[in-house]
Amino acid sequence: WAVGGTPQMQMFQQAVGFEQPRLYGTLSQWQPDKACGFIDCIEPAGKKLFAHKSDFEQQFLDGMAPPLGTPLSFVLGHDPKSGKERACQIRAESRWAVGGTPQMQMFQQAV
Repeated sequence: WAVGGTPQMQMFQQAVGFEQPRLYGTLSQWQPDKACGFIDCIEPAGKKLFAHKSDFEQQFLDGMAPPLGTPLSFVLGHDPKSGKERACQIRAESRWAVGGTPQMQMFQQAV
């Protein structure tokens, strides 16, 4: 199975227990008036992904977004309207977490 895909494919993958690999980055921009911003990806380096407030697994009140530079993990998804890649299932990650996947270890070293 391909990772990500259409919203319908993502729902199907979740229903059958398929877990997409988590990617890592930091919150680099946030527009509180639009409740969205961008994540700078660790890998591939230099890639920016759109992030919307509704895609954070732990919801927060308007004006209470994580601060810029917050380490995040997420899965790659696609915007249903534009078809562009975006971050989904976004989680704030602890800078002090130990171990994890090789990508998380690289991320921990980078921050």
